[in-house]
Amino acid sequence: SSDSADSASPVQRKPRVLIVDDEENILASLRRLLRREPYELVSASSAQEALRVMESGPVQLIITDYRMPGMTGTELLHEIQRRWPDTLRIVLSGYSEVKAIISAINEGAIYKFISKPWNDEEIKLNVRRALEQYALQVENERMAREIAQQNERLRELNAVLDQRAADASAGLSSIQDLQEAIAVAVITFDQSGLIVGANRLAGEMVTPEAGLFGVPAREALPDAMYQAFFPEGKAGRRPTGRSDATAGRLEYAGRSLQWRLQCVGDESNLRGKSGDHLGGCTMTVS
Repeated sequence: SSDSADSASPVQRKPRVLIVDDEENILASLRRLLRREPYELVSASSAQEALRVMESGPVQLIITDYRMPGMTGTELLHEIQRRWPDTLRIVLSGYSEVKAIISAINEGAIYKFISKPWNDEEIKLNVRRALEQYALQVENERMAREIAQQNERLRELNAVLDQRAADASAGLSSIQDLQEAIAVAVITFDQSGLIVGANRLAGEMVTPEAGLFGVPAREALPDAMYQAFFPEGKAGRRPTGRSDATAGRLEYAGRSLQWRLQCVGDESNLRGKSGDHLGGCTMTVS
């Protein structure tokens, strides 16, 4: 039976405490003791009735007498532990049953043992602490679920980022593969005349020890090639100021080579943060 109007509500706003004893005077004493406490109080006069109450809705805490006909208090709590493991369990008993109760405590079936005759304040305090522990357990489980959901979301985001990185890498690799596959030398300059890219064939045309990337064209390119691209002979000067293509031929290492220079220069609308024109050139030699 329920001793609170809240039991009719489909949503339990307060914790639900079930007291179980086959003696009505014990139940009455516990009702009087706990009726002003901030939880719903439900009672049962047998283990079978207690199980029916448990089946009717969530119970946060059960307090049961040890000696009852048909099923002892510890047997009832073992059954509740099996079917409703989150419910905390307190047993009331005299000292004659201490051995059996200690065994049940060791097996995890009992949260707390309170001896008869009990101290009223002790019961109130233990009930409050049990409900606080239950609330903490629920909050910990909620946080664990939330963390698990966040971790799953993080894994999904990482998978998306990994895929994007793989796609970008594949795209870059395709461009690099294409540059390596074509039978022409490709060198890219920035607007200041520094080499910012080159394929393998281009690397074979420059002085090996000079290197390529980040090196001024004057230092990396052979003189004949440098003069063709920088006719004014000024190191660090842009290859051209026009946003168009220029082409020509040059003699290099006993070979007649055809070159083409495609630039984006001063006439472009590309500007940096300082207002300077942005540009650069890609040169091919075949």
